[in-house]
This record gives sequence, structure tokens and C-alpha cells, in this order.
Amino acid sequence: MEQQNKMKGGYSHVNKYELMCLENQGKDGYQSSERILMAFKVLDDIVPKLGVYARLMGRIKDDLHASVYSSELTTGPDGVVVNQPYFTLVQRTSTKEADKIDMLNEQLDTVKRRLFEKHKQFEESQQKIEEFEENMDNLEEKSLGLEKLVANQKAEIQKLEEELRDEKDRAADMEHRLQGDIHDLQDSIDEGNQEIETLSRYKKGYDDLYLAFLDTAENEFTKKRKQPVISTKRANLINNIESAQKLEEQLQTVLNTAVEEFDKFLEEHKDELQKIETGKEDVTEAELEIQEMDIEQADQELEAVQERFKNTVGDITNELQLLKHHSLTLQDQLQKLELSKPSHG
Repeated sequence: MEQQNKMKGGYSHVNKYELMCLENQGKDGYQSSERILMAFKVLDDIVPKLGVYARLMGRIKDDLHASVYSSELTTGPDGVVVNQPYFTLVQRTSTKEADKIDMLNEQLDTVKRRLFEKHKQFEESQQKIEEFEENMDNLEEKSLGLEKLVANQKAEIQKLEEELRDEKDRAADMEHRLQGDIHDLQDSIDEGNQEIETLSRYKKGYDDLYLAFLDTAENEFTKKRKQPVISTKRANLINNIESAQKLEEQLQTVLNTAVEEFDKFLEEHKDELQKIETGKEDVTEAELEIQEMDIEQADQELEAVQERFKNTVGDITNELQLLKHHSLTLQDQLQKLELSKPSHG
């Protein structure tokens, strides 16, 4: 009977503990402090009732209590100061560590995000740097090309300036020669005109004298002196004819010289035009304009020289025609004088 009462009492404690366990479930795999406290209260109730095992179970209960509870104190739900269980401390530490880990994860995510943004900015900056370097290479290449072009242009300009100076020097020399030829021709023409004028006066005097002697043929004194007068007039006519021929030869020489100088100028002008035409390949627009100006200047110079040559040749030709006519007239007079000369018989 007593044993049955003990069994009933044991079942009662078991049922009571199970009910308390159902009412105080642990959270997140950890036991609650209330449930553990209740467990030790149950042990306090049932250990004294275990008979011969009471002493052993009491020691085991104490060992379990020392293993479960720490030396740190806290206030329980009923206001009593109790020791904190180790699992509570572990749970609290785990919660702090979890919070710290969450915070560190958030910070790590922030750092990763910032690092990603920085890396993206770095890649963009790297791409911009590459573009800048490529642009710099292109600009340097263009700069070298422009410097080379400028150097070539300067060399070409210097060459054109030298050619222009040479052309001006040649033109000045030719103009000086032509001016000298013109002066020489003018001097020769003036001398010829003076000689013609002198010969004309002599001719008129001799013609008048000759006619006067012809009109006084009845005068005996004139008849006696006629032969010496005719001889003197004949000598003068011969001298005048020789002078006219000499002047004609001089004018012909001057004319030939003028023609040779003009032919030489034409050859130089032709060579210069061919040189300009040959240099038109691979030239800039500015150089082409300079060449066109050179051609125009050369054409104007050619027109001026042609006009001077035409006038000079015309003047010399007219003088030659006059001299030839005068020479023929003198020869005709000489022939008439020879025919009219009286015989010695």
C-alpha cells in the first residue's frame, strides 16, 4: 500500500513537471531560465523521496546545478536574486555576436558596394586615361605632321623666294642689256640721221652746183672748169655712197644684235615657263597662286619686250629703207655724172 502511494506520488511529480515543460517551451534550441529553475525545484521535491538514492541524487543535483548556473547573479521574475544559467550567458553572447556579425555583414556589404563603385570608377577612369592617351598619340602624330608640313612649306617658300630673286636679277640684267641696246640703237639712229642730214645738205649743194654748171654751158670759162668740178662732185658722190653703205652695215649689225637678244630672251622665257609648268605637280594652292603670278609677270614682261623689239626693228627698218633709197639715188647720180662727163678728145 505504501509502495503504491509512492508510485502515485511519483506519477504526480512527473505529470506536474511535464505540464510545466509544456507551459514553458524553450526558444531557438535553448532552455528557458524559468524551465531550468522549475526543473531544479522538481528535483528538490523528488530527491528526498528517493530513499537510498536520495543522497546520491542530491549530489548529482548539486553537480548539475553547478554545471548549469554561473556565478553571475540576476533578478528572477519573482524579484528573487538568482544565479544566471550558462546557456543564458551563451545565448546573450551568441545574440551579441550575431548582432555584431549582422552589423559587420552590413558594413561589409557597404564596403563591397563602395569598393564595387570605386572599382567601376577606376575602370571608367582607366578607360578615360586610355582614351586620353590615344588622343594624345593622335595629337602628337598630327603635330609632327603639321611640323613637317610647316618645314616643307618654309623650305618651299625659301626656294620660291630664291627663284624670285634670281628671276628678278635675270629680268634686271636683261632690262639693262635691252636698255643698253636701245641706247646704242638710238645713238646709231641719231648718228645716221645726222649723217643723212649732212649728206642731204651736201647733195643739195652739189645738185645745185651741178645744175648751175649745166645751165651755163655756153660760158667758155665754165667749159674749161667743168671737168675739175665734175671730178670733185664724183669724188663726193663716191664718198657719200660709201658712207651710206657703211651706215647701212652698222644699222644691219644693230638689227641682227637686237634679233639675237630677242631670240635669247624668248628661249629664256620658254625655259622659265616650262620650269613653272613642271613644278605644278604636288604643290599647294598658295604655291600655285605664286606660280600663276610668276607666269602673269613673265607674260607682261614678254609683251613689253616684244613691243620694244617691234618698235626698234621698225625704226631700224625704216632707216635702212631710207639709206638704201638714198644710196640708190647717189648711185644714180654718179651714173648720170659718169655719162655726162665729156670725153678728152
